[in-house]
Amino acid sequence: MDDRKKRILEHLKQSGDGTAYISPKKTSQQTPAPEPTPEKTPEPTPETTSEQKTSPEPLPVSKPMVKDDRKQKIMAHVKSSSANFGKFSLEDDSKKKKIEEHIRKSLS
Repeated sequence: MDDRKKRILEHLKQSGDGTAYISPKKTSQQTPAPEPTPEKTPEPTPETTSEQKTSPEPLPVSKPMVKDDRKQKIMAHVKSSSANFGKFSLEDDSKKKKIEEHIRKSLS
């Protein structure tokens, strides 16, 4: 087994139990981390306890999207995002007509 694999396996052994997450090379440069300070929790006052008892307003329930609704949203987006949607830069006139016909049928 080469040296790299040994170092990787050694690192996994050490970091697996949470004792060391830094390679041995970097331990001499490491400075101790500052101790975390516990955050103060506000003491409940009579005003806050009465506010907590009221239930929050329920969020509106969105209905599942129907196929027609989805199609209408897509077509509205197409209309708003391209003002000249009917003008295509295709060379073949038959392709232009097919696309325009498809759009016309989709909108109706």
